[in-house]
Amino acid sequence: MEQKSQNDQKIKPFEDTVSILMAEDNLINQFAAKHVMKDWNVNLEIAETGTEAVQLFNEKSFDIILMDMYMPEMNGFEATVIIKKEMQEKRLEIPIIGLSSVVMEEDIQKAESAGVNEIMSKPFEPLKLYNLIKKHLK
Repeated sequence: MEQKSQNDQKIKPFEDTVSILMAEDNLINQFAAKHVMKDWNVNLEIAETGTEAVQLFNEKSFDIILMDMYMPEMNGFEATVIIKKEMQEKRLEIPIIGLSSVVMEEDIQKAESAGVNEIMSKPFEPLKLYNLIKKHLK
């Protein structure tokens, strides 16, 4: 089933199932992501903290991570450093897309130095998110 974005560009399901880990503490954003991705051929796992994201990353295999940069307990910057630098033996090349409601230049630099591949603002536009995921899939 195809979805149409706001500008009527069609969003087609991914050919192969895409396994996504989303670290997001906001329930509304979690609901929005589930709703938007339901027809994309995505297996979406949600972690509510950076600590939980690191734990799920350790337990399962993912194609891409969507990381809220500002969460309680362990933020997305810290979780990204652990996933990208301290777990080098375990899928170092996994793309991480940072999500933040505030995207300022210093946040972008901080996210890039932590290992985030790209950052996008929230609330996300479905077509932009789809295209970023597609861009970073191998």
